[in-house]
Amino acid sequence: MLPDVLTLPDGRRAVDPTTWREVFRPALLELLASHVYGHAPAAPAISAERLAGGELKHGTWEHWRITVWPGVKPLAVLLCLPRGVAAAPCYVGLNFLGNHSIVGANEVPQPSGISSRGATLQSDRGRAGYSWCVEGILKRGWGLCTAFYGELEPDTADGPALSRTWRDGGFAADAGAISAWAWLLSRLVDLLVRDRRVDASRLVSVGHSRLGKTALLATARDPRLAMVVANGSGSGGAGTFRETSPGAETLAQILSFTHWFHPRLGPDAQAVPVDMHQLLACIAPRPVLLTNAEDDDWADQCGQLRTLQAAAPAWRLLGSGATPPAAMPALGSGPDGKVLRYAYRVGPHCLCPADWSAIFAATAAELPG
Repeated sequence: MLPDVLTLPDGRRAVDPTTWREVFRPALLELLASHVYGHAPAAPAISAERLAGGELKHGTWEHWRITVWPGVKPLAVLLCLPRGVAAAPCYVGLNFLGNHSIVGANEVPQPSGISSRGATLQSDRGRAGYSWCVEGILKRGWGLCTAFYGELEPDTADGPALSRTWRDGGFAADAGAISAWAWLLSRLVDLLVRDRRVDASRLVSVGHSRLGKTALLATARDPRLAMVVANGSGSGGAGTFRETSPGAETLAQILSFTHWFHPRLGPDAQAVPVDMHQLLACIAPRPVLLTNAEDDDWADQCGQLRTLQAAAPAWRLLGSGATPPAAMPALGSGPDGKVLRYAYRVGPHCLCPADWSAIFAATAAELPG
């Protein structure tokens, strides 16, 4: 059974919004850092340089290079903005295949770094534009800001010297890869909030699978993100450790990815003093959208709905009219709920236009222009 989201392991209970903001939420974030993801350091000011740009059907693309940490090579960032919008709201997240896979222009470089399948491939150029629905985003007057997740924090247990170097330079020694990726996502926010072409009050983090976990953690930590979308995020994301559905990935199984988490995280779910409904609660009172697929039992579709429901008292404490769905939405029916939303579609574990249809509907309802 999941612990009461408003009660800490030491028995302290959040009874009002002030207690939540000043005591309870910081305590939950510390529990998550100390037992699940690892800590992230304060961020130095970034420096940024625009290197190239070009035209898209409904907007423009720009290739940026940002320095996020002393002595570490710059991170390549892709920024796509709609045409004719003075200050565009923006989706922000990390990608799996490289910026060149989203916008295939030759001026968008193929990044270095390591993903779950190894180095990026030139053959992926333009391949992921479908998954990220770039023209659909731009057509609706929104922007997209993204970077390759493996460029500065490789997705491997024995990362190359670069990863060790930036830790030796002061990055948190206990940080797993998810914590580092979430920290990098917030550096994209650093870039966006200083760009007058972007509506900094409507930044929505988006992530799929392990990057869905990343988007949830980044949004829990970073109040500048107005909303989060986690697609198929599973165990360690919107799927809890304590209550997994039959066929879903367990804590013991996900720990095969040892580099994602704090070194102290072990396979006994009952021994972990914090769980994923408390991660979601750290996002309150901002909107949450969980999207999942019928064939993706590994991500625990039903369990994620239970997580959303268990987190809801935090929104009520803060005076939000959030209402998660009472039952699994019908397949393909679009996002159900208010503020705490859930969408369920046919198909496998992926990010696809059907997910973006739900994302567009949810963000239009929760963050109207």
